[in-house]
Amino acid sequence: MSLRVKVELVLFLVVALVVGLSYGIQRLMVLPGLNPLEEKVAQEDMMGSVEAIQAHVASLNAFCLDRAAGADTIKVARAGRSAASSDGFTLSDLINDGLDASYILDTLGRVIDGKFIDKITKTEIEIAEFSSGAWESSHPLLKRRTPGFAIRGMYMTEVGPALVASNPIRDPAANSEIIGTLVLVRRFDDRLAASIFERTSFSFRVWPANDPTLPAEELQVVNDIRSGGLSHVTHASEDRFRVYAVYPDIQGQPALLLRSDVYRGVLAKAYDALQTGLLVQVGIGLGALVVLVVLFRISVMDSLTTLTNHMVKMGKSNDLSARLNMDRSDEIGTLATEFDRMVVALEEDINQREKTEEALRESEERYALAVKGANDGLWDWDLESDEIYYSNRWKSILGFEDDEIGQTPQEWLDRIHPEDRENVVAAIDVHVKGQSSH
Repeated sequence: MSLRVKVELVLFLVVALVVGLSYGIQRLMVLPGLNPLEEKVAQEDMMGSVEAIQAHVASLNAFCLDRAAGADTIKVARAGRSAASSDGFTLSDLINDGLDASYILDTLGRVIDGKFIDKITKTEIEIAEFSSGAWESSHPLLKRRTPGFAIRGMYMTEVGPALVASNPIRDPAANSEIIGTLVLVRRFDDRLAASIFERTSFSFRVWPANDPTLPAEELQVVNDIRSGGLSHVTHASEDRFRVYAVYPDIQGQPALLLRSDVYRGVLAKAYDALQTGLLVQVGIGLGALVVLVVLFRISVMDSLTTLTNHMVKMGKSNDLSARLNMDRSDEIGTLATEFDRMVVALEEDINQREKTEEALRESEERYALAVKGANDGLWDWDLESDEIYYSNRWKSILGFEDDEIGQTPQEWLDRIHPEDRENVVAAIDVHVKGQSSH
């Protein structure tokens, strides 16, 4: 594998690692954090809906308080049962004010003026929880914890849940003495629920909490909230959250069960954004990779390739005359310059060696001619290998053919007269040890 391929592979792996790490961080760290965030948004939206109901209750109570202080209401309360029916709320008044019922009662709980209407038929109807006669003192809308204060909230009736407000009627002419009670009722029907939840971004459903036809899941939620004292319960699935909350009545018992279906749009959009981001990152990574590869080839690999090809060509041709002459001021330029200098030095060394070899060859030829002309026998002893070269003339002087004498010292020493051999060997030993000059 060439250096270029290795470097480009490393660059590709680096870019892939960066893109992979970025995707992994978003997939494993960012997206899981969106799940509780989306759930929190759903819960906050549910709590906002509960607060919207409370705002409607407060608005009804404010209207009730205002009407309780009105001259017509005080006039009816003063007159008691002898008051003219025209002095109370008419059907048109109730419809125009968005009410389903109004009752003016005296201090004993007897109805002075009151009616519950069916808005569809625009007729009066009888409701068990709102008698047209006398109300018991224990009636939830008369049983005040603090005398003279309002009672407001949700109240369960035989026609479903209703928003109610009960305020005392005070006589300003008698030192604000309580002379009766004004009760206003607004049914919590589909129209009212729609107006409350229209500002939410999720799908809402509402059930009376005591509805015997509640689905099993919703019935279990009511029991869980009632027994656990919870403000809300969240059930999560793969595609949505279901957030439940119970709105209590004026006696603290569950009146409404609210459910919001929150589809995981935020998380789905986040996944889409992650995929888009990944594609963008891959595109940027590939673009960066191409730029890096091009720059690397221009700034590094082209010069290295030129240097490599120059060296290979020089090795094959043995032509040391070519030069790189690379005009670069970086490390590659330094390497090319030093290589040129090395080639110049090598070329000079080779030329000098060739001249030396030529001179030596000529010297040896002259020496060979001189030896041959002198007709002398020569020998040369290599002390390291302990071998002796005997010339043909040396062998012929002793009367031997070239192949009859080997190259060992014994070939010579064995031919020395026995009386002289010991002295010759001793003299040679002294000379080898450097103790004599010849």
